[in-house]
Amino acid sequence: MESPQKWRQAKFQRLRFRKIPFMSTANKTLLDTCCKSEHLVESRTTDETFMVKLYKKTMYGTAAKIKTEAVMVFMLDDKGNAVYTQDIGDLCIFITKSEHFCRLPSSSFPDMYPSHVIVLDVNETASFNLVDQKWNG
Repeated sequence: MESPQKWRQAKFQRLRFRKIPFMSTANKTLLDTCCKSEHLVESRTTDETFMVKLYKKTMYGTAAKIKTEAVMVFMLDDKGNAVYTQDIGDLCIFITKSEHFCRLPSSSFPDMYPSHVIVLDVNETASFNLVDQKWNG
C-alpha cells in the first residue's frame, strides 16, 4: 500500500488542447450526438504519447449496435499541450478493450498502413486513416 505522503506529492497536470481543427456544423452535430471515450497510448519506439478520442454512436436496425463514427488524435508533450495531429508518422495505433498500443513501423507488416487508428471492439473492427479525415467538409 502506498503511503499518504506519496499521494500528497502527486502532481496533477492540465491538458491544453491546441490546433483543434475547424469543423463544419454537420461534423460538430455528429460529434455532439456521439459518446466519447479517451485513451492514452504510448509509443515505446518513438517515445511519444498520444490521446485518442473515439466518438461512438448507437446504430439501430434489427439490433442496436455501437459504431465508431470518428477518431481524433492529439500528441502530448511534457508541457501539458495536446496538439491535434493527422500525421503520426509510420505508426499504427490499436485501440482494444484490453490494451491500447502503437505498432512501428506499420509499413513492415502486411495490411497495416501509417497514420492509421485500428479499433478492435466486441462487435466492431474499424480502420481510420487520419490523413483522409476532413472536419470542415
